[in-house]
Amino acid sequence: MAWWRQIPPHLHLAPLIYPHWTAIEDALLHFCTYILQSNVMRSEKIGEERVQFQLYSIEN
Repeated sequence: MAWWRQIPPHLHLAPLIYPHWTAIEDALLHFCTYILQSNVMRSEKIGEERVQFQLYSIEN
């Protein structure tokens, strides 16, 4: 028998060690949203640089 099965349920530390699953989902959602927003901002910046380069190329 494993040692953690000998601990009474009301003394179990798992809820303190591992956050609730909704907290994990919220953290993943926040992280993915942040990554997507930074990728969109990076893409917009690259797009603006390309437009500026094309305008510069046309003018010269």
